[in-house]
Amino acid sequence: MNQQPARSSNRRLGRRHFVQLTGLGLGSAAILNACGGGSSSPATATGAAGSPSTKASDVVLGGNLQYGITRDVTTLDPHLGVFGEEVTAYTGLYQRSLTYSDDGQLIPSLAQKFEYPDNTTVLMTYRTGVKFQDGTAFAADAVKANFDRYLDPATGTSGATSLNKKLAKVEVVGANQVKFTLTHPDATVLATIGGIAMISPTAIQKYGKDLARNVAGTGPFQLKEWLPDDHLTMERFTDFWNSAEAPGRVPRLDAVTFKPIVEPSVMLANLKTKSIDIMEAVQPVDYEGLKSASGVQAIQQKPSASIRMYINVHKAPTDDLRVREAISMGIDRDSIGKIIYFGLGQAASSIFPPTSWMYPQDRAIPKQDIAGAKAKLSAAGVSNLSLDMVLPASQPYQSVAQVVQASLADVGIKVNVKQLESSQFLEALKAHEGNLALDAIGDRADPDGFFSGNYETDSAFNFAGFNDPAFDKLLADALLLTDPNKRRPLYQQAEQMLLDQVPTVFLYNPPGLYATLDVVQEFKVNPLAGGIYEVAWLKKS
Repeated sequence: MNQQPARSSNRRLGRRHFVQLTGLGLGSAAILNACGGGSSSPATATGAAGSPSTKASDVVLGGNLQYGITRDVTTLDPHLGVFGEEVTAYTGLYQRSLTYSDDGQLIPSLAQKFEYPDNTTVLMTYRTGVKFQDGTAFAADAVKANFDRYLDPATGTSGATSLNKKLAKVEVVGANQVKFTLTHPDATVLATIGGIAMISPTAIQKYGKDLARNVAGTGPFQLKEWLPDDHLTMERFTDFWNSAEAPGRVPRLDAVTFKPIVEPSVMLANLKTKSIDIMEAVQPVDYEGLKSASGVQAIQQKPSASIRMYINVHKAPTDDLRVREAISMGIDRDSIGKIIYFGLGQAASSIFPPTSWMYPQDRAIPKQDIAGAKAKLSAAGVSNLSLDMVLPASQPYQSVAQVVQASLADVGIKVNVKQLESSQFLEALKAHEGNLALDAIGDRADPDGFFSGNYETDSAFNFAGFNDPAFDKLLADALLLTDPNKRRPLYQQAEQMLLDQVPTVFLYNPPGLYATLDVVQEFKVNPLAGGIYEVAWLKKS
């Protein structure tokens, strides 16, 4: 990589310059995604409920927004959470150095600007006058305390191993300035360091591992109460530093309550009876009806996520490549689209979703090949296989698992399904439980985000146990480059290694479907950050 001249920015920044914070996979819509390339169009459309208000007199202040989510959060510690529901909750409670705008531009948040004195140094200048919800003043030493905690192996953050390899030093160089010294030039590190949520250093010292229930961020809302599997309520933080961000005040709501509702039909009933104002993960079978329903706004995102099935390469019989090939050949991906998604979205042919600049436009969708799959099993000398699959106990995983079961039954493979709650599923992934694991990964604007969190040898969620030094080297080499055209062939080689060795079957790219009541105004669905409710408000019905 050539030496870069010193430069600084406090402007909106294009997607091609940044990358998703790795380690926030598992279907999450993590805050910091980035890096586009070539002349590709923006990665994903953003839906919005209501029209942006231009006058304070238009806005109704107050109210409690009822937000339906498909599974409960497992922790309110933003350094440990990985699920999309958690990221959506963190949007209200915590903030990061940088964030994303609706149109995929990286913009300042707690950091006012950043500079590159050279290609292994990032200098962040932070805002003044910001308070944490426990009254602690936000300053550069708070940033340093958060990085010390995040990078400490004892904390258990999924991204610590990767980031420790990238950062040589984090130093406070002024009351509101922090210098990050890199171990080597890295195309993705800015968004990675910009994506660490800031927790009060007082709370870090006082509560330690009990931070999950003692929230103290700088966000527009503060925690009121959390009753697991029932509700999580956050109330307006009256000392929020950016209260003049929009007409009226910010936040405009008095409170937001998240309600975990696992069963889609129950979620839909709650929306129709106005027990909730926002419904995430609308089922495709219900979407068309909601589009024409009175008092409801339906929101659709372009396919930007990927449903995957990991295959354990160290557990018999899936330690045999021929068995893994048979599994991939035996699955009817088209049936997932027809049966579950009613034609919305598309079957997967790649590790990349259609919105990625790396997506192979001309690659054919793999078709079910029953005869070919049986031939692979015969060559492996196995028959009447019985495989164990773990998956989250929620949709769409339950329905996708049924299609996979039926498909593989056609080739003589029985799949035993084990549904797990969120925290149990994470532990099952880490323990490499079973032969198969069904999961999804949210949008990643940089190719590295699709690979490193799940396939690098030391990745926290490498369920498949994939271990290939040549693969790891390809990813490491790609991070040293900034030209997308030079990075592209390295990621193409890395993807081909996965296609050849089959530690994963890429199944489907579903659309993101939401619905809100008409009273919800200025609620936004950002494909890189999930539901955004900072300036949302409820009009009188």
